[in-house]
Amino acid sequence: MKKYLKKTIVILLILSVISVLYYYQIHAPIKIEGVKVTVMPLDDSDLDSMRHRYNEVYNGGFAAEYSTLLRLNGKFPEGDENDFRVISIDLKINNRSIFSQNDIRGYITTGSEDSRMLTCTDNLTTDFVRSFKNGEACPVFMHMYTGGLTDEEIVDYVLQQEIKLYYNNALGSKTEIISLKDIRPVETDIRKKE
Repeated sequence: MKKYLKKTIVILLILSVISVLYYYQIHAPIKIEGVKVTVMPLDDSDLDSMRHRYNEVYNGGFAAEYSTLLRLNGKFPEGDENDFRVISIDLKINNRSIFSQNDIRGYITTGSEDSRMLTCTDNLTTDFVRSFKNGEACPVFMHMYTGGLTDEEIVDYVLQQEIKLYYNNALGSKTEIISLKDIRPVETDIRKKE
């Protein structure tokens, strides 16, 4: 009877260790522990560039290879440079794995016909977080029509979105859907025109 009990305890311990390793190394190697939303103003030349990029992505041009269309109706909103912003989304990441998480990229998944978000582009430089470390990654840059919104309303709108997050480690690639409204704490950086 004692031998059977010892075997059962050893098997349960082994299964527990395997379960913990699977969870932290394969299933959920990272935990998002905060988000920072940066809202940046435009000048007149930035607006022309934003309009050109939107039309190019909508029509399947070169920019469509590295940008995602979020306003699906093909109509760039009317307004001047004060009605548009560039938004960056930074994620504070706790890497709970023995492996570094590399090539962290993402895009907004919640576009619609009349979305205020126009296009998004993942970060052109890839971010990484070393094993058992905390780090920051900026997986998304987004162009947004903000006419009629306050700074607080812009941030609230952004926080209602989801990001499809991609990253790689020694075990392969991983994809997660991150709901920004579930992440706390939230930090904001509202930049003004100089």
